[in-house]
Parts: sequence; structure tokens; C-alpha cells
Amino acid sequence: MNTYIINELKRIKMMLLSNEQPSLEAIDSAIGELEMLKMEIEQHITNMPQEEEYKNIHCSAENTVQKLSGILDLLEELPYDKKLVCEIIELLEEINY
Repeated sequence: MNTYIINELKRIKMMLLSNEQPSLEAIDSAIGELEMLKMEIEQHITNMPQEEEYKNIHCSAENTVQKLSGILDLLEELPYDKKLVCEIIELLEEINY
């Protein structure tokens, strides 16, 4: 997995696991970073060769985009529903790209 992606996911996970409720600014920042990651991965998918040898990478990238979409949806609701933190953490941990 790309170090940049790993570091960003770790940063967001630590923000969510901290004892303090994340501020709206921190949530907005996380949403912005995840949207950028998602767009970069979608661009990578578009530019990826279609040969069989890239099939696993392509599948992994598509799964990552789906999980990031789910995380983004949950983060939008986070300020209003604190129970979503566990769900978001699970999705973050499932990303394997």
C-alpha cells in the first residue's frame, strides 16, 4: 500500500480514537483528504493497464474506493452520531491498497 495513503488513514484513525470529540474542522479536513485520496485512486484505476496481471491491483483499488466512499458518508454524519466511530474504524482497517 502506498505510504501516503497509509499515513493519512492512520492520522484519521488516531483522530477518531482520541478521547476528545473531533472538531468539525478536523472532520472537514479528514473528509477533504479522503476525497483527494479517492480521486487519486480513481485516476489510478482509469490509467491502469487492463492486462490479467493487474487484475488483483485493480480489484483492490476498486474495493478501496468503495470503502472510502462509505467512510466519507459516515464522516458526514459523525458530528450527529458518535456511534459511527467504530464503523468508520472498521472500514479504515479493511482498506488494503
